[in-house]
Amino acid sequence: MANILIVDDNKQTIQHLEELISTFGETPIYILEPEFLFQLLESKSVDLILLDVHMPGTDGVSILKQLKAHPTFQSIPVIMLTGDTDEQLLENCFACGAIDFINKPIHEVILKSRVKSALSIQEHILTLKKRETSLKGALKIATMGTWELDLSSQELNWSQEMYPLFGKSPESYSPTVESLLHLIHPDDQSMVAKFFKEFLEPGKVEQQLDFRIIQPDETFRIVHQQAEIIEKDGKPLHLIGITQDITNQQHTVALQQAYIRQNQIREEERERLAKDLHDEVIQIFSLLKLKLNAFIRAECPTAGPDTSCWLRDNFSSCRELIHSGNQTLRQIVNDLYPSILKDLGLVPAIRSHIHDLNQRMDMEIELHAGAEFEEWPLDIELAVFRVAQEALNNVVKHAKTQKAQVLLGQGDQVLWLQVEDQGCGADLEKVTDESTPKSFGMFFMKDRVQQLGGKITIHSQLGQGTSIFLEIPQSSYTS
Repeated sequence: MANILIVDDNKQTIQHLEELISTFGETPIYILEPEFLFQLLESKSVDLILLDVHMPGTDGVSILKQLKAHPTFQSIPVIMLTGDTDEQLLENCFACGAIDFINKPIHEVILKSRVKSALSIQEHILTLKKRETSLKGALKIATMGTWELDLSSQELNWSQEMYPLFGKSPESYSPTVESLLHLIHPDDQSMVAKFFKEFLEPGKVEQQLDFRIIQPDETFRIVHQQAEIIEKDGKPLHLIGITQDITNQQHTVALQQAYIRQNQIREEERERLAKDLHDEVIQIFSLLKLKLNAFIRAECPTAGPDTSCWLRDNFSSCRELIHSGNQTLRQIVNDLYPSILKDLGLVPAIRSHIHDLNQRMDMEIELHAGAEFEEWPLDIELAVFRVAQEALNNVVKHAKTQKAQVLLGQGDQVLWLQVEDQGCGADLEKVTDESTPKSFGMFFMKDRVQQLGGKITIHSQLGQGTSIFLEIPQSSYTS
């Protein structure tokens, strides 16, 4: 049941309208003095106003203008009541915001038709506004905006939600395709320009892409953009599209992928550890067991010099096997966690690791580090040590060279490490492809450094060796 307000100075007209409106199933409200109109609107909900054009002291057109200028009441539909047939007056009423008019004397059928039509239209308008509000809320929650591009004039229109996505405001920024490109990461600008250009080609109906946008604080966000073309008679006229901030989703996917890769790395490390234990430690102790069994079963020579020599040789052989097994276990334990790093620091730990590689693998690896090296947080030193360890293991396994050097330094609140060799080099694209097992070591190094706010650079060419450089700022560590 709608509330219909009658604004008229004639009591008989008001009474007649009240009777008719009641028969329509609606609720009539009236005022005789127009100066109290806004006071009444403040206290009552009104769905439709029937406003007389001619009233003493004022006129309906002036009141209509005030209504349509009011931020709260401008959406209330108004039907003008008049006995005047002046076309200029009626045009003026429509220009000021009236939706219809009814001639006096008022006919029931006409009144009912115009009132029902006005209420129906208003209901649809309110429904659309509610949907628009819901859509805006959904767009805000989804950090999504909409846009439209006129392909002829190149005029670009943004919804309100687009501006905060790009760190802009409607008051200070007018979007154009050209200015938009300046808000996009330099590496992605050509891709986005191509996105818009390709819609002019035949057959392009819909496209989508992801790219990075630069924020005012110089950070970047990742957005997904999707657009489709609006045509008329086969000719492209407009592009309509959406742009959504997917930074958080991308980070979630990246974390999931990182978790999977880390599990793969752990499994690879377990496999390597099991292989080392099987190929070295277990083999050593199996051989020791065989020697001890043979020693037990053997007949000892009669007392004399030969007896002492026989015992010494057998015990010496067993001792060598035990020593070898002990050294291998020490190496495996040290690979799992280098206690020397915690006890003595980063430089001695790397020096010890290089010395061991030089001894065991017949390598010629050199370490160059500053004479005075300050202590850094343990998690940073451990990350640098692990990168050095992984890089040198790659030299031993893949570089096909015995020579390499490690440079370690610090300065300007930055700790840096460089490992380089003059070996066979590698196809960098293949060894950094995260979908292949061979890239796990590279991912391992990059992940450790990036978690501490550092960066790592890898240069390698076939036949020209490999260089790995990392730096970690001390500011990345908060105690």
